Amino acid sequence: EVAPNRVRVSGVRGRPATGSYKVTATFPDGFTGHFTFAVVGPGALFKARAIAQSLVRRANKTLAALGQPPYRATRIEYAGAREFSVNGGDASANADEVVVRISAHHAHPKMPLVIAANIPSASTGMAPGLFALTTARPSPSEAVALRSSTVPASAVPSSVCVGAGATAALQPVDAGLIPPAPASALQLSPPDAPMSPEQRA
Repeated sequence: EVAPNRVRVSGVRGRPATGSYKVTATFPDGFTGHFTFAVVGPGALFKARAIAQSLVRRANKTLAALGQPPYRATRIEYAGAREFSVNGGDASANADEVVVRISAHHAHPKMPLVIAANIPSASTGMAPGLFALTTARPSPSEAVALRSSTVPASAVPSSVCVGAGATAALQPVDAGLIPPAPASALQLSPPDAPMSPEQRA
């Protein structure tokens, strides 16, 4: 403290303002469906991995036959006894019950359902031990993407208004913002009385 209510700060390092603002935007980005089933019996993880990967391959072939592009992204999760893995890792290698969750992302709202449509036939024509966890077919939901970027400060009007006084515009420059007009131009009203140290505490 160099004077009452004044302190001196030294050794601070930083960078000047860049003249741009960081912005974050969200926007619709296709549709995602999540489909779940279970596999039981010896070698459950091995069978679950084979079934899930086959379902994705078969669905992509169906999309091609329909003139649709392949899935933008797919994710396969395996949850077994005390274990969890993504895309078929070594988790639950000895589990005799594995729950599989397949997520698929596509621009068309109905295309993720191609995977779900093949699950019933997989229960009779693929590895034994598959059974559905629900009777309903979940509907795909709209996916929301997030992107962060910067925009020039000159593209974003900025102003400051204190109390009932005039509004002062902030003028952007290359290295940040020019401070607003002096306090007199803002028509600021002084406080009724300065605060005592006890009030500040």
